[in-house]
Amino acid sequence: MAGRAPDLVVLDLRLPDVPGVEVLRRIRADPRSAEIPVIVTTAHPRMAEEIQEEASLVLIKPISSAVLKRKAVELARR
Repeated sequence: MAGRAPDLVVLDLRLPDVPGVEVLRRIRADPRSAEIPVIVTTAHPRMAEEIQEEASLVLIKPISSAVLKRKAVELARR
């Protein structure tokens, strides 16, 4: 991770090249990014249960932009 770390990551579990679960685990394994809040989005409730401990928040799709924004602001205030 070069430069400034992000304040928040929004991660969809369905990515084209690398599974989103793997990306989340890499974020958590790196000491430089382990504490960054991660909002995970998925269309699969079972996947949400699997990664609940690793994600800061899991949202089930479809998600409105208003809900995503509100949840991001709530996480930023913690």
